[in-house]
Formats: sequence, structure tokens, C-alpha cells
Amino acid sequence: MAPDAPSAPPPAGRSRPLWRHLLLGPTRLRAGWRVLLFILLVTGIGGLPLAVFGITWRDAFRWRFWEGSVWGFAAVAALVGMIALGGGYHVRGFALHGTELARMALLWLAAMTLVGISEEVTFRGYFLSTLGDGVGFWLAAGLTSLAFSLIHYFGKPMENLADALSVGLIGLFFCFTIRRTGNLWFAIGFHFAFDFAALSLFGAPNTGNRGRPVAGHLLDGTFSGPDWLTGGVRGAEASWLVFIVIAAMFVLFHMRHREAISDSTLVMGQPGGSRNPPGRRAIRDFTFDDTSALLVY
Repeated sequence: MAPDAPSAPPPAGRSRPLWRHLLLGPTRLRAGWRVLLFILLVTGIGGLPLAVFGITWRDAFRWRFWEGSVWGFAAVAALVGMIALGGGYHVRGFALHGTELARMALLWLAAMTLVGISEEVTFRGYFLSTLGDGVGFWLAAGLTSLAFSLIHYFGKPMENLADALSVGLIGLFFCFTIRRTGNLWFAIGFHFAFDFAALSLFGAPNTGNRGRPVAGHLLDGTFSGPDWLTGGVRGAEASWLVFIVIAAMFVLFHMRHREAISDSTLVMGQPGGSRNPPGRRAIRDFTFDDTSALLVY
């Protein structure tokens, strides 16, 4: 679900510091800077608490994040498992070994965590919160999910209907989790683990990487077969089997989290208080251009 697949570091002999991989890409800023820019725009310029956008620091990387991570990893594992049963994925072991395997695993974990935070605070934080104040939560959820889908479809080469539709539905699922849990941390954990498992672990191709797996993925596996099964150059999320997984996600999450968070306690509007806390009005002065730098990985 990352707009562009993060590039892997050079071989060990030419390795760069970790912070450079998280903040600086070969041609543009990476997710680390997008997170910092978002915090600067919201708290520094707008004077708004991050809780307005579903980022509650007291919940950071606690139960909801790890619950979402388990769900995201399980979703990809189930999808790749179905593809493998259809003969579309074969794994021969690990692609890396020893200290290089550990180094790359840690790097990918850090990078995908920042990707998850960056995309979720942008789409399910800033835009969902802003639109939701004006048109209601579910219409805002539909519009932001559509935007999430269109940006992937038109912003990446070689995209198709299956990929765009799956990304939009996953975005809507994230909105559903926010409505049921009250903040972004489940969605952030899911997004992080989904991208880590698909791109970094199983080595699925990605159109942001010209239809190839990212260099430095952890398993020595290959996808082969018809596009409807494997997703082709677009990766596993463009397999038509993904819609079985997405449907199961909605049903199982509804069964586990049956109660919706009421408007009066939804974190997106400030827990237990007014949906218009001091400084909230300032968000209406922001424009799409103010946060456009956050959208391109």
C-alpha cells in the first residue's frame, strides 16, 4: 500500500547510516520526513493537538498497534498462502543470512513503521478528521478511501482496477477500525505489518519499484502465474484473492469490536469533549498544498 516501494540500502560494504535510509531517498524525501513535516504543520503552525487526528501518544505502540500488526501480518500471510496453494508462490528459504539478515530486517521494520504512520496520519488522520467535521464520518471515510485509491491508481505506473479497488477497500477498512477503536493505532499497526510482510518479507513486486520486488527482501521466493492469481507486477494486493481476505477482515473485526465509538468520545474530535477544542478551527485554514509533500514516498 506504500505509494512507492522503499529502496533497499546498498551492499554492506557501502552501507549508509540508518537515519539516511529513513529520511533521504535517492530522489526525494522519505516517510521519516513526512511524519516530521506533519507534526510541524499541525502542532507548530496550526497549534492543534495531535489527538485531534487520532494520534494519542499515551497509546503509541501499545496494545492497539500490536493488535493491528498481527492482523496486517495475518492478512498477507493468508493471501500469500492462497496464492501458493494455487501454484503462484514458491519459497526456497531466506535470501539473506547472518548479520545482513538481521540488519535488513531491522531497517525494513523501521522504514515500514514510518510509512504506516505517514500514510495513516495523512489520509485517516488529517483528511478524515477535517472532512468528518463537515460531512459526517462515513461520507468522509468514503471520500478519503476513494482518494487513497485514486492516488495509488494515477500516481503509480502499471496499476489496474483490482489494485485500485483493493487499496480503496483496505482504506475503508482502516476507517472502520478507527470508528470502532477511537484512534489510529490499530490502522497504523496493520498498515506497517501489511507492507512489511508483502514487500520486505515475501518479496512481492511493486509498481513503485518498476514492477519488481524490492532489493533486500528477506525470503528467497518468487511469484509466477496469471495476474488474477498473483497480482502480476502490481504485487499480491492486486490478486483477485485479496477480496476474500478483505471481506473476512470486515466480518472478523466487526465480531471482535462490536461497539462503535460515539461521537462524544471519538478521539478524532478530542476524547470525551467537544469536537471543536481550542485551535480546532485553524485546521480549516489548511489546504491540500500544505500537506502535499506528505503524500509522495
